[in-house]
Amino acid sequence: MDYGLKNKTAIVTAGSKGIGLATAHLLAQEGAKVAICARDAQTLAQAEKALKAHGGLVFAAPCDVSDKQALKDFASAARDALGPIQILVNNAGGPRPGGFKDVADEDWQKAFELTLMSAVTMTACVIDDMRAAGWGRVINISSYSIKQPIPQILLSNVMRLGVQGWAKSLASDVAADGVTVNTVCPGWTLTDRVKSMLSDDTAESAIKGEIPMQRLGTPEEIAAAVLFFASAQAAYITGAALQVDGGIVRSSL
Repeated sequence: MDYGLKNKTAIVTAGSKGIGLATAHLLAQEGAKVAICARDAQTLAQAEKALKAHGGLVFAAPCDVSDKQALKDFASAARDALGPIQILVNNAGGPRPGGFKDVADEDWQKAFELTLMSAVTMTACVIDDMRAAGWGRVINISSYSIKQPIPQILLSNVMRLGVQGWAKSLASDVAADGVTVNTVCPGWTLTDRVKSMLSDDTAESAIKGEIPMQRLGTPEEIAAAVLFFASAQAAYITGAALQVDGGIVRSSL
């Protein structure tokens, strides 16, 4: 299938590993020009080298997505290197885990900057490019927690619902300009963060027991949904939130 992404310019934040890197690989394979950022320069350099193996244009620069000015600088540099941005994948690591009694006031602010404001700021940096072109895709990588809260990750539950409220509102604002705004909601996925949360085989077995498919997902399986939302075939889908979760969300809607 031709996804219609050849020579489109895409930004994937936190794109040096996990779901972000898997997404960047799929976009590059489809002929898109891809810009990625991450905090760790060494991991970022390795990701950049791997993406260049697809033969397309790649831009990579260090950036902390919770830093508003750093995001603005990265977006500007990516545009200078690759051209106007047509696809944005908002991705970031999750806030610190814990329940209500476990998080301090400063944790709330950090979670706000990392999860909600990173998506808002990055989108503000590129939305005019998309509107001017009459074509654009904003895709947020979130969590199934926006449909079914997950115990002991209070900050993530709260902030990701905020992102979805913003995304749903933005989708209506830019729909007439040919820009879609959608959200992919991963279930338990084999990323470094999840591996660190599953402290032993017993914890992993307990999680698998809650998933009808009896396994965790892979970053590539989440990336496939992101790729579809970025594609020409998804032109009439906006404001959607799609869980890719092995069936763990039990609600009908």
